[in-house]
Amino acid sequence: MSVIDNATAAKEYKGINGWLVLVALGQVVGPVRLIASLYEYYNQPDIGASFQAFPMLVGIEALMNTGYVALMLACTICFFQKRSIFPKLFIWEVVLGPALILLDALMVMAMLPSTNLDKLIDAETAKDVGRSVGVAVIWIPYMLVSKRVKATFVN
Repeated sequence: MSVIDNATAAKEYKGINGWLVLVALGQVVGPVRLIASLYEYYNQPDIGASFQAFPMLVGIEALMNTGYVALMLACTICFFQKRSIFPKLFIWEVVLGPALILLDALMVMAMLPSTNLDKLIDAETAKDVGRSVGVAVIWIPYMLVSKRVKATFVN
């Protein structure tokens, strides 16, 4: 392939097109969904009682959630600025999503030994973890091998 062919190929693959449109949609919708979900969670009537009974657990959950929202927002900004760090941040984002859910469940089990995992991970949570793992299985390889990703995230 000549230098001209390489330049043409780079122009052809550069930009938020193709499959990256789906990533863009996820980067916009994901943080909004998470923030709405966290707002609902932290505005439950019994959250005060949970905090009084388990302040360390609720505090750690809040820190994890805040950190994850910050990561998602940073990742989204890097995506639209076409930063070269975006693919790495995105991989962290999709790996940490299900990992934090499972870590939270393990922390609850450690603090409340009588709690079973099946009580902590309801059908909705299991569906969210499964969806997150599916996203990771599909999009991590894409971020690592895609010509479009390599040509787009160069700033």
